[in-house]
Amino acid sequence: TLTLEDAEALADPYLAPSVAAVAPQVQTFAQVVAGRENINTQVMGVTPEYQFVRNFPVAEGVFISSSQVQNRSMVAVLGSNVAETLFGQMSPIGQSIKISGNQFKVIGVLQSKGGTGFGMTDDMILAPITTVQYRLSSQRTASGELSVQTINVQVASAKETDAAIQQIASILRQ
Repeated sequence: TLTLEDAEALADPYLAPSVAAVAPQVQTFAQVVAGRENINTQVMGVTPEYQFVRNFPVAEGVFISSSQVQNRSMVAVLGSNVAETLFGQMSPIGQSIKISGNQFKVIGVLQSKGGTGFGMTDDMILAPITTVQYRLSSQRTASGELSVQTINVQVASAKETDAAIQQIASILRQ
């Protein structure tokens, strides 16, 4: 039942002063093709804040920008294992991939976090949240709004955690 509007409300410094940053996300699984290589992997729809809230630095290229979210741009940031599987030792930056038949341009590769398997950042692809919602997975709330599965929140400081929890609960109840 969470929406992008919920995430925006949580990011409001007047409503939630203990919240430093908010990063909504949606996720789906998709077939990804680059040349003759293809994999089935998790695709996360995210906002620019996701990089900082979840601590996912880019090793090469750039992360998703606000304008790419607004424009539903067909761009992707690859986890390190995905980049290696699809492109080997060649740089994927500027290359095209197809996600569920939709062509995306690779703009970045995340630093490796280690580990493998679904849910691991090295094995996923990040794209603008709006692009994923409109092109790959349009889950909706009961009232018909596009939904998000998760809203990641960064607290301003450890001692403000309890206050942030109360502020978040209050905002989501409203």
